[in-house]
Amino acid sequence: MNLENKIRLTKDIVLYENFLSPEISAKLVKVLDKHAELGTISWMPISFYESYSSVLPLDNDEHVIAEGLSPTIFSEIKDAIIDAVASVHDIDPKIVSDWIPYTKMGTRSICKSSL
Repeated sequence: MNLENKIRLTKDIVLYENFLSPEISAKLVKVLDKHAELGTISWMPISFYESYSSVLPLDNDEHVIAEGLSPTIFSEIKDAIIDAVASVHDIDPKIVSDWIPYTKMGTRSICKSSL
């Protein structure tokens, strides 16, 4: 995950250019599509903008490994998102990680519209 290309657009909106490379993004989509095909994940509509949510594959997932991705890629992305959110608000990442259990999406989900 790339947290180096941080562009602050407003006080509370930051763009991280190339947070995930196009190559990694394409591989992640393949992994999620494979799981959807197998029925091990399903995309469920959430409340806005034609967005969908699903659980994520666990660490050491065979389809993640088959795509040549790090076996812990989804955990790494979660940790990088925590660091990014903390950076936007200039707060300790621990504070952000403490918020996660109280969110509706939880720690192992992703929004399809964000891919």
